[in-house]
Amino acid sequence: MGSYNTPQKERILSFLYLHMDRDLTVHEIIEGITNELPDENPIAESTVYRIMNNLTQLGLTSKKTDSNREFRYRLCNNDNNNSRISFHCKVCGKTYHIDEKVCNSIIKELHENCPVKINEDLMLTGVCSNCQQR
Repeated sequence: MGSYNTPQKERILSFLYLHMDRDLTVHEIIEGITNELPDENPIAESTVYRIMNNLTQLGLTSKKTDSNREFRYRLCNNDNNNSRISFHCKVCGKTYHIDEKVCNSIIKELHENCPVKINEDLMLTGVCSNCQQR
């Protein structure tokens, strides 16, 4: 698929822009578009996967695998190239984003003390404090 815009691609990009603060699965994207950007023509799951793959290849979205081995996508914020670090709760499924200054500090520490190069966002998994108190 080339970089031309289709009505489906425009709806997906509009939805992703409205939810830039979240990592979304294809199913969440479809459900969100259906609820928030209704149209007579529903978007097929295979179409969303194809468009998301294309957007990722173009560098417009980031793609991660969560603890359930499901792809999660997020529209890239091209204003800065800083990696983000997120925490994903295995119990409630919420994703929490770690403060940018803390992220930069952790990533700097990793670069200085570990033989790793970080090219993507990092995802930590565990149980959030809300779920620990239940």
